Amino acid sequence: MPRPVTFSHRYRPRIELNAQWINETWAEILAGVAVSEAATVIFVVSGEHDLARVEAAYLPPNGYDLPYAVLRAVGEERLHEMNGLHRFALYQAVADGPLAGFAAMLRHELRHAEQFHEFGPGLFELEGHLRAALGVGRVPAEREQYESIPIEYDANRAAA
Repeated sequence: MPRPVTFSHRYRPRIELNAQWINETWAEILAGVAVSEAATVIFVVSGEHDLARVEAAYLPPNGYDLPYAVLRAVGEERLHEMNGLHRFALYQAVADGPLAGFAAMLRHELRHAEQFHEFGPGLFELEGHLRAALGVGRVPAEREQYESIPIEYDANRAAA
């Protein structure tokens, strides 16, 4: 069970997700999808995310785009070592919230692996072009435009 941590230096509550909760939650989520556990790797990044960044992110096999701080925090070398796998990263310390919300966030990211598995890398290339055409970056402030992107809308539905 994650242990609540008092307040961070920014005076907002946070939760530190422990290995047991992460492993059990990941296994439970993986049991209900078409992507095998052997095809995935999850990196837990030491440190705390802030509300201007995402808590977790997905990087498809052979993908090299590292737009999210949590992926960059894993390190290019470690990500490259697992290049043939679906790679996921999340911060160990996250803003306080319901644990089900963090599980849903992981389910959202895992949906992207299902999308890749089902439709291949071309879908993600197309998604990149769509983001560029819409002028949508990868920051939480652009939530409305982000949610209009079909693969994100689909991942949000899977996580709901």
